[in-house]
Amino acid sequence: MSASFQEVAGFVLNYEPAGERHRRGYIFGSIGLSLCLFREQKSLKTGCLPDFLDEVECHLKLSNSSNGLPFVTDFKIIATNRELCCDPNSFFAASKIARFYLDNGAHLLDPAPHYSLLKKAILSLPNAGSKNLVLLKLYFEFSRKEGLPVREAWLRDLPNDCRRLVEFWLSLPVKEVSADDEALNDMIDLLRNWMNSETELQV
Repeated sequence: MSASFQEVAGFVLNYEPAGERHRRGYIFGSIGLSLCLFREQKSLKTGCLPDFLDEVECHLKLSNSSNGLPFVTDFKIIATNRELCCDPNSFFAASKIARFYLDNGAHLLDPAPHYSLLKKAILSLPNAGSKNLVLLKLYFEFSRKEGLPVREAWLRDLPNDCRRLVEFWLSLPVKEVSADDEALNDMIDLLRNWMNSETELQV
């Protein structure tokens, strides 16, 4: 592929208006967070833009301007995740995951493991007994993959009963766990507070 063209693949995290005929798309994949311009689709013949959290492959034409965004010349939807929009709890959790990656995905030294983590979280949401457990596991694993002492500092410093509970939750697939919502939310709040105060991550 020539230097004026690129390919990017990943999950669509967000769109923003970018003039009358374009939308700025945020895609997180194995190379990290990418921004590109989608042309608004105006007819049934040309089809619709990828939905929120669809997994896509995009062909990009680089802008002639040094600070311009690349244009999407063509795209293919690898997998759609529209079922997340049918369940309010799944959609709310998915929105939090997307926001987390938008806030923290731009400057990762090794984005590939975080892309795998994102994919695992998105695919596990429909079958998760507790959607917030997906969030807890994602925050924990994201921190660990970034080399942060989430196990050695945050988890170790929890009261014994709380630590055992979190370790139990983390040890099993989310579809096999039925977690108490109040206790789970408390643990998420504690982890978020630790991440916000002790790390550079934003939650």
